[in-house]
Amino acid sequence: MAAIPRRTRIGVAWMDFGNVAETPLMSDAFRVLLDDLCKREIGTKDCPFTERDPPFSSVILAQDSGTRTIIHCNKDYPQTTYEDFSKINLAQYGWVHFEARNTPHTLKMMQSIRDYNQRTGQGIIISLDFETRYEQNQELCAPCDFVVFSKELAGQLGWKTPRQSCVELAAKIPESGPKPVFICPWGSAGAGALDANGNYYEMSSYKQDKVVDTLGAGDSFMAGFIYATLEGQRSLAESVDFANRVASHKITGFGYEHISQLGLSN
Repeated sequence: MAAIPRRTRIGVAWMDFGNVAETPLMSDAFRVLLDDLCKREIGTKDCPFTERDPPFSSVILAQDSGTRTIIHCNKDYPQTTYEDFSKINLAQYGWVHFEARNTPHTLKMMQSIRDYNQRTGQGIIISLDFETRYEQNQELCAPCDFVVFSKELAGQLGWKTPRQSCVELAAKIPESGPKPVFICPWGSAGAGALDANGNYYEMSSYKQDKVVDTLGAGDSFMAGFIYATLEGQRSLAESVDFANRVASHKITGFGYEHISQLGLSN
């Protein structure tokens, strides 16, 4: 989960991991993460802390195609709870982004933001990255302003196109309440988006001559969308188009440093 401050330079201000200082080994493992976040001006002051070893992933990249295989090891790493979230001062944030997991707690977090908005008149935006376990996590869609749904999960459900995926997702939302905006990135085919009024938009992808590293392309898409929407005040179609451009540029190199070459005006 991540939260973005109001009208400031984009940065993640809250994540579901914490520092560990029980042994030199554990301290070093987390120090690498914290040093990197600090370098990128990503805040961690609202993070919960744990004494567990940090989770890690091993990534095997295929040089000829740029595809990857990821082996995850989290050793039952603790999930962020509603109790953790309830300690945060929401007044400092303009957007809170969730991953579809830990459904009971995540649902309570989302509802607490809705209650806060209603109580204070503020408009904190809620978004969801939906990649796994459709049946278990489907109820997380309704409280959101934006839902980004993965092509892979859509395929598992038998949905053939981004338009079909968006329409099927919207049909599951109760008629009595507002509908989220549904966005379905579709790889080299671009992305589709269905707004709350039923208007559908489809944006083409940006073709690259060479794919170097696809790791993090989905996260780059999400970051680009949030940046264009919150900071750039762009329309839905413009924001998804920029997200496509960010994700496409990300796969041309390792890591993320080269993404800084992009801007809303170039």
